[in-house]
Amino acid sequence: PHIHVELNFDTVAGGLKQITITGAGFSPGFPIQVFLDGKVVQPEQPVKVDVNGDFSFSMLPTMGLGGHTILVQQKTDKGLIQDASTFILTAGSTPAR
Repeated sequence: PHIHVELNFDTVAGGLKQITITGAGFSPGFPIQVFLDGKVVQPEQPVKVDVNGDFSFSMLPTMGLGGHTILVQQKTDKGLIQDASTFILTAGSTPAR
């Protein structure tokens, strides 16, 4: 499996306004769990993996400057599958207020 993290910036006000996480190659029918810097992320809606093993959801940025890691885990009948992505927020890319 693999994930892709897209940072969506506000071109008018500046700053990071949303993070979109998409995944492929996960197992349909099993829930996924998302972590940001080791802490569980609680999405507004449960994230569903479709019949093709794909998912997508967005979250508001809550982190400050520096390096960050998003980890997606899924416990299946065949064991744990996971993927992670890292990114760096600099002074010009802090969360929009």
